[in-house]
Amino acid sequence: MQIELFTRMQYEPSILMLGKKYRRITSDILEYSWNAVITTACELELSTTLRTDKRFVKDVFSEDNMHANLLNKKNLHVIHLFGENYPEESLDEIEREDKSDYAVRMLSHVVEAIKRNGLILIDDFEECCFSHKELRKALRLLYSNQKQVHIFNCSHKDIYLSSLEEQGIAVLYEESIQDFFEKYLIEDDFEEDTYKAGKNISLYINAENNWKTTLLEKKLLLETESFATLLNIELLNEVRIPENMYKDYFYMFLKNSVREPQWYGYKYEFNIHRAYEKDLYKKVKDGLDGTGNPENKPLMVVGQTGTGKSIALAAIAHRIFNEKKYPVIHVNDPDVYFYSSTEYKQKMVNKKGSPAFNALDALVERLENMGAKAVLIMWDTSSFSAGRRKVLSLYRALLSRGRKVYLVCTAYETNNRQYTVEDDFDEERGFDNKFVECKATVRISSEIDQIKKILLDKCEMPKDAVDKILNYYVKDNDNYLSLFYQAFEILRSDLSQGVFREANHNLNELDNIVADEIETKNVAANVFAVALKNVEKELVEAGIIDGVSFEDENNHSQTSVAKDLFIKCIAVCSKFKLKMPYDFALRILGTYNEKIIRVLTQSTFFVISNDTYGNYEISLRTPLEALMYLNAKEVTPKEEINCIVQMLNNMNPSGDYGQQKEVRLCERLIRIIGPNSNTYRFTYKNEYEGIIKALNKLRIESGIWEPILISQEITYLRECIGADENRPDSERIEALKEAIKIADEVLARCEYDGISMGTRNAIKVESANSKLLLCNLNNSNDALLYKELRRDLREVIKYDSLDYHAYVTLLKGSISEYNNERDSIKKIELMESMCALADEIIFDNPDVASNEYFQRKVTEIYSLMKDASVVQAYIDELVANGSAAGLYVKARKQLMHYEVDFKKGLLYQVQEDACKSVYMLYSDVKYRSVMQESEPCQYMLLNIVWLLNNKNPMYAEGECWLTHISEEGWRELLNITNNYILRFCSKTEDVYQSGKNMRYLKALCLAELKMYSESLTILKSIEEDSSLGIKRVFTKHMLCEADGTTRKFSGRLGKYDEVRRSGEVFIEEFGKTPIYYHGPHMRTANLTEGTVFNDIEIGYSNIAPKAFRNVEDVEK
Repeated sequence: MQIELFTRMQYEPSILMLGKKYRRITSDILEYSWNAVITTACELELSTTLRTDKRFVKDVFSEDNMHANLLNKKNLHVIHLFGENYPEESLDEIEREDKSDYAVRMLSHVVEAIKRNGLILIDDFEECCFSHKELRKALRLLYSNQKQVHIFNCSHKDIYLSSLEEQGIAVLYEESIQDFFEKYLIEDDFEEDTYKAGKNISLYINAENNWKTTLLEKKLLLETESFATLLNIELLNEVRIPENMYKDYFYMFLKNSVREPQWYGYKYEFNIHRAYEKDLYKKVKDGLDGTGNPENKPLMVVGQTGTGKSIALAAIAHRIFNEKKYPVIHVNDPDVYFYSSTEYKQKMVNKKGSPAFNALDALVERLENMGAKAVLIMWDTSSFSAGRRKVLSLYRALLSRGRKVYLVCTAYETNNRQYTVEDDFDEERGFDNKFVECKATVRISSEIDQIKKILLDKCEMPKDAVDKILNYYVKDNDNYLSLFYQAFEILRSDLSQGVFREANHNLNELDNIVADEIETKNVAANVFAVALKNVEKELVEAGIIDGVSFEDENNHSQTSVAKDLFIKCIAVCSKFKLKMPYDFALRILGTYNEKIIRVLTQSTFFVISNDTYGNYEISLRTPLEALMYLNAKEVTPKEEINCIVQMLNNMNPSGDYGQQKEVRLCERLIRIIGPNSNTYRFTYKNEYEGIIKALNKLRIESGIWEPILISQEITYLRECIGADENRPDSERIEALKEAIKIADEVLARCEYDGISMGTRNAIKVESANSKLLLCNLNNSNDALLYKELRRDLREVIKYDSLDYHAYVTLLKGSISEYNNERDSIKKIELMESMCALADEIIFDNPDVASNEYFQRKVTEIYSLMKDASVVQAYIDELVANGSAAGLYVKARKQLMHYEVDFKKGLLYQVQEDACKSVYMLYSDVKYRSVMQESEPCQYMLLNIVWLLNNKNPMYAEGECWLTHISEEGWRELLNITNNYILRFCSKTEDVYQSGKNMRYLKALCLAELKMYSESLTILKSIEEDSSLGIKRVFTKHMLCEADGTTRKFSGRLGKYDEVRRSGEVFIEEFGKTPIYYHGPHMRTANLTEGTVFNDIEIGYSNIAPKAFRNVEDVEK
């Protein structure tokens, strides 16, 4: 989903919405080229932060201040939902309601602006007078299933957010918006890329014969780029589509053409050539050739929604440009204000023309000075009478300036009354007669072949399916255009979101068009029925299904293709892209009849294939057809669950544990639709108890103890019953006890049955989660239980250091123990423990640290840390008892307050001051001994000393990091690592990887202090104990002098392998041990054995040093 969001943000207006706690949002996010920003904050500090040298910022405190061009990136609107005054806590209920209503109205204006197309990204929040309830009131105005709202940091999903999600209006993410930006957007600046391509653009002016291009400086377009596009060669050729991505770009073209032209689509012929385009092209050419003629009228393309006016307008613009005679300007903003100073002089008002008009006029004048005989302006206004007045005013104002232009616009409806002489004197009555009109009418017969080609080539539908669809509907021409859009509606869920909006300004209008013709569900049923008509006869003859009875087609009644469980089960599997083992399917069918098997193997409806082991599998042709079939049959979620239950009931009890394909198939189905699925849990949650009963029956009555299915049974019991707050506590507790009992039994069996360690660990984690929930329900704080959980989960982590489920459960247990603890002193010790654990994993295990579930728990821990109370009396008491927990929490809170991040370095002076303050605390004589015995404190001290000496973080992005640390600094770091390894590594090195990292740092310190032999010994011990596997080991730090320059060594090259491009170099300081290098890193073609270099640089990795040359040049 996030990949699609990232793609949509490149094409659709994007709005950021924040609460009053916006300061946690990083500058990378705030500086992104948003179309608008919404906030509940009332101060102007946010606007100051948002202002850059590329855009102005306008604060909007009331509905009256909202300009028509609300989404202008160059003039960023910051919409303050509460106006100038944030609601006070002392407000009474009526006043609170008024404030809430005001905020909803403000937000509704923005929603209206993106109703056609656009996105809102929200950093989730709830505040006084603005909760999820108010958010839903405004957002529910958006169309369903368009997924225009994306809410991050959504750890709590209430009924209001769930409603938005179920309607397809919003997508909810538990991870933060910062994570999304770091993953997709921080590296990219889409606005700047336009300027980096060069200083000029290329276009044609009177070049129809010689094809000679004309250059225009990009800076001359700065004033018009916010509302208009001057077509140019670079723009029309900037997208090159790989053949395997035609389908994706085609759907993107249809979807985003509603908002602005997708110029690449016309080059690749993604557009349907409407019948009226010939007439439109002729009238445009006549208008261009007639510039200067006082009788020349602007052109208006008139038609209803869905007739493709916007795409046709852009297609003509593309065609005129490629004729290389006239420059073309496309104005895509229907609300931009063009008014000239001439108009105001006539009205006795001394006012200059609008900036937009002046900029457009200046651009046209420059094009004329460059030789243009006329300039074509396309303005996609889709207007009513007021919009026509604006178009006419712009045309007349440009002509009054002497400009040689021809203007083309669009409009929704026409006025069919007869023209009268009075119309020349009454603008309100005579707008239609001030334009040349081109009727945007659709002639179905001329578009059949084009639609067929699109369905085949762009949608990649099978030819037989396309033919059947066309043959079925071609007899009813009035319905054919509706079929075209309905076909995309059917395909949309599988291929792309938003296709249904092609050439349509809103879904409601299209629904009205289609409502009188074809119901969406009936279209799906009928199209599918036609596609199956041939195979249906064979299936009936074989006795697989009953005959299909078609009711009156004029009423488009639902068709009934199959009633048997056999096809439904296969369809349910195929819907989720799963294939059913062939013998499993026949077992469900209940027969091995040769005739039936022959029909199945010959049918085009079913696909029988082989897996990698040669076993036969059966499925429907595509997931889309499976979904269409289930929709046509009106199969409910309850019936789908029943299919899975029947599959469990028909499972073969023989075979080795976990090896049967049918077991893995059922497990995947149950997991896909299960309570941990963000996609399907709301669809199937009311039927989960059916799955629980079937799994229990499988285990108890059938005697099938399949660990991977039992793991799912434990999950369902915990999440569906144990975690359901609407159930009585007694029922929840009983379910959790049952889940724990099942886990204990299967783990006991594991000792004898020899199941995989991975499955065993999964059950341990599921059992641990159940125990935690049970502990919370019982309001108990069983220290022994938490100790056992830590032991079990550490064993899981020791086996698999990347199992984020175990880490998340471990943190969850720490949080639970902390929340249930009543003793203030003990809470501080628990806080130290869980914060230290989170910090170590973040620092030492980036693979786990990047997981969204882990990050959510870490955020919760840091929130608890922020709220924790640490008084000096607690600190002194803990120190007296030999614990540094109070000191750690105090220091950690201070660092958090100034946003010190060990992974980002020191960015501000206040952060450096905070680190110095903590360093002084740790250096206090009365605390020194207890601090040395504290693993978390020593770990924090190591990072602080590093940052104070180097400013940059210990571990950064990329490789070959340079350092700026003095000899004294390295000695202090060496002392800390020695103390850490001596006191703590024997317990931790095989669990969180911190032991290996600490030994690496010790080796680095020794090397920086020129104790190279001792350094190599440490690295060798890491290599012998390494769990890094065969993956490439990255070079981390370069050996550097105190000023940050790389240390230079003299070395003699040894043997070099041309094939592997690796060699060895001998350096006196490192003794007889060769240092290996990668050929290209030596920055020379002369790698002959015996060659001596005096500028070799050494980089350290986790297992060995590597040789380089000129690393600093590479860094630059």
